[in-house]
Amino acid sequence: MASMAQTLTSIYRESISNKNDGLKGYNIYRHPKGMQLQLKWNDKEQRKYVIIAKIKINEVMSSNIEEFINNHGSDELKIGKYQITSEIFNKLKNQHQMYNSIIAERELEASRSKVMIECNGVKKTVSHMAKDIHDIADKVELLVSSHSLNVLEAQDFWQAMYRIEQMLTAYKMPQELFQHMLFANEDKKKKISNSFLKNYVIASFENAKRFFPYRSDLDHFDKGENKKKIQENKSLLDSYMDRINEDDI
Repeated sequence: MASMAQTLTSIYRESISNKNDGLKGYNIYRHPKGMQLQLKWNDKEQRKYVIIAKIKINEVMSSNIEEFINNHGSDELKIGKYQITSEIFNKLKNQHQMYNSIIAERELEASRSKVMIECNGVKKTVSHMAKDIHDIADKVELLVSSHSLNVLEAQDFWQAMYRIEQMLTAYKMPQELFQHMLFANEDKKKKISNSFLKNYVIASFENAKRFFPYRSDLDHFDKGENKKKIQENKSLLDSYMDRINEDDI
């Protein structure tokens, strides 16, 4: 498979190079082996094109000329020896955006390619996207089994998983149809649950001790556009944490 730089070079030759028309002494250049755009100016004194600014293709493009010059301009450009017009800046922005769109499309295509995985003794061909999620599930399982997953990490995983679940449910892919299929392992689930069930009931003092070190960093239920009503268990957990001293942890 061609590298990203090779892909960009091929597409540049086919469709982007003509975008340099009308630059009036300027040239937007991407080295065939690099992931960087260079803005060059035809310096008549030096009788050659000189680089007056450069930006990596995967960097965030500045919103205006002044910011771009400060962040990506050469020393000569910053002191005013060279100039960038709004027309040239817009052409550079358009090419930068075009390259990033190409990269995004190629990464999406690669993520849809197939790979073989094995889970709970079952082999299955899945997309790279799904494999990445299974890989994370393996890591979470290891962290949980070793009692080393902390509360903030668990919060992050839940929120990411909730986003995926919402989108799949909206796409008519409810979890009820799939939760007992290939990778379900009730014995493993019960084994992990039983090791936490006694101490980590949601509204328990032991669970409050686990949450306490991360209390100030946890997301609140009133964040985001859709406010969540604080449930009884959350209120009870807060009340337990109110009674905890640092020495109790």
